[in-house]
Amino acid sequence: MVEQIPLDSGHKRYRVYRILGIILNGLALFFLLDILFSFGAVGFQPSMLLVLFIVICMLIYTNLSIVFGRLVLRNGQDIAPKVRDWLRVNSIICFGGTSLMALVLLVSLLNTKFFKSFAAQKKVDLVYVEYAFFFLLFTSLLFVIHVLMTWYYLRKYRDHFKEPPAQT
Repeated sequence: MVEQIPLDSGHKRYRVYRILGIILNGLALFFLLDILFSFGAVGFQPSMLLVLFIVICMLIYTNLSIVFGRLVLRNGQDIAPKVRDWLRVNSIICFGGTSLMALVLLVSLLNTKFFKSFAAQKKVDLVYVEYAFFFLLFTSLLFVIHVLMTWYYLRKYRDHFKEPPAQT
């Protein structure tokens, strides 16, 4: 029988983590669809495989963080160690990819000449390019914050990762 923590025992303090995970899951799904449609629009390019891999890891990470948040943080249940392992591996890839993206976007935002040439090349107003870059920077920082929160909670609740008892 699974032991559950009563709902009034402080599960509300993890609400921000769980809601942020749901929002990031939607964003990761959006990014995945965007990448897949890009393959259809510009053709298959091997250089996009790394981006596709990172986005798929982001999607796996956000889904597993939702499961972790619901089962361990909210309900106090034990889950299999392989979920922790998958969560760790995908969080590392997600952290690396989004940190790199945040760094590149931050440097790009500081370079106004880059913005003007990018907007002129794409034939888009400069304001829209800035909005898109700020949105992507904000999104990547949210991912970085969520991954750091996940690593903290994985350490804090490491005793909740146990193999389920064998059924006889």
